[in-house]
Amino acid sequence: MSDTLVGTLPDAEPRVSQNEVAIETLGALFAGRLDLAELGEQIRQLTLRTVPIGLLSLGFIGAVLEEHASREARRALVGLSQVGPIFMQLTVREFAPVLAGLLLAARAGSGIAAEIGWMAQTEQLDALELSGRDAAAELFAPRLAATLLASVVTGFLGIAAASLAAGVFATTQAGSSFAAFLSFQLVTPRDWLMFGCKVLANGLAVPLAAVHSGLELGRKPDGVARATAAGVVRATLWVLAADVAIGASLWLLP
Repeated sequence: MSDTLVGTLPDAEPRVSQNEVAIETLGALFAGRLDLAELGEQIRQLTLRTVPIGLLSLGFIGAVLEEHASREARRALVGLSQVGPIFMQLTVREFAPVLAGLLLAARAGSGIAAEIGWMAQTEQLDALELSGRDAAAELFAPRLAATLLASVVTGFLGIAAASLAAGVFATTQAGSSFAAFLSFQLVTPRDWLMFGCKVLANGLAVPLAAVHSGLELGRKPDGVARATAAGVVRATLWVLAADVAIGASLWLLP
């Protein structure tokens, strides 16, 4: 790896290139240069521990949104049976991918940034480079792959969790139809395309932002704490920026 990624002196504070980090990491991922043992560990640490939190959160959010939607529907004299399909469309298009991305930024973004920052501060990255090993393949790409998997799984299962929770709440509290919240009649191919683009963008943006934060700030005296905070903030901003950019771009399509 180049010196711009990890440097050669512990007390140096190089300016890390986001583009170089992303290119080397994505190159290792698409070329299949992954440490399989590290990939398995990261799937356990990031994917399997993130998905349950995401499902629980989206379930609660689905119930809350349904309660507000039903209340507004009554005020507007709209039939409660119409709330379910609209809720499903918004969940597929917006709620599930964005909320899954924000949870990833908090859970995976902080963990990756802290871990890479600690390795930079304790000179483990320097030792890895001096021994001729590929940090992109052994450290960065496995975390990218695991976070990408977590984003996709949490997004898809999050749709089910939010819809089921909203349907149960609607049936027990609002007197609405449970089946209406499982209806995809208003969900279009454009909505699914938007969903897919967003979950993939989130799965790429969160680990790359976290890795960059760990490399850039990890060598400072308070580097681990600063890298952790920066990883969460940057990942969150990247998720929101991707949401706006993808939404605007796809709505411009004919």
